[in-house]
Amino acid sequence: AGIVCLISIIRSRYGSASWRPELRFRELKPALSYGGRAHAANAISYLNYRADQFLIVSMLNVQALGIYTVAVTWAEMLWLVAGNMSGVLLPRLASESNAERGAEFTAKLARVMLLFIVATTICFGIVAIPVIPLLYSAEFEGAVPALLALLPGIMAMGYTKILANYMAAIGKPEMNAKNASIGLVINILANLLLIPRWEIVGASVSTSLSYISISVLCYRDFVRLSESRWYAPLIAQTDDLRHV
Repeated sequence: AGIVCLISIIRSRYGSASWRPELRFRELKPALSYGGRAHAANAISYLNYRADQFLIVSMLNVQALGIYTVAVTWAEMLWLVAGNMSGVLLPRLASESNAERGAEFTAKLARVMLLFIVATTICFGIVAIPVIPLLYSAEFEGAVPALLALLPGIMAMGYTKILANYMAAIGKPEMNAKNASIGLVINILANLLLIPRWEIVGASVSTSLSYISISVLCYRDFVRLSESRWYAPLIAQTDDLRHV
């Protein structure tokens, strides 16, 4: 249906006689290059999001994975707002001709996100402690400490989504791929070390360490590439409170 609509729009705009499809490889090459780098970043990030679950199955059992999945599902709900905010950021930055203005807008959005996600994470953790056993039964009480151990990393990654979209908007998605690769290595090594000791809580701690590492790397890249002051995407200003 989408293709049919696209053809109809093109024909109504150019006319069936004057328009002919043409493949321009010179224009296609940069698009494929960017798309490949962006896809690599997304693929590595997805592996990092699920590496802990693969290792839990292989090192523990399916029952442990089921309890851990509850913790992950709850924790990742905190990313909903971050995903929406970063989705708004990317097209705006991509169309922004003034690099300094784009960096300032990103820094402000990052500060707002940090304020928001810290507050919501604290409230979320407090609510989850009694609610998870109530909803899933006492057999899932083990999901609570796993969730609490995940929250620092989830908070860091929610913040990172804003800065990562800045990298994508300025044409450097490979920076996100590099940071995600480092995070994936940290995640796997930490899980191999901590799952035998602390089981699913060890997986949560490993994932948090990975996410926090990615956040630190992404923050460093943003400050360097945007030539911003170190505190620009971190420390809230009075004017930021109007945007929370």
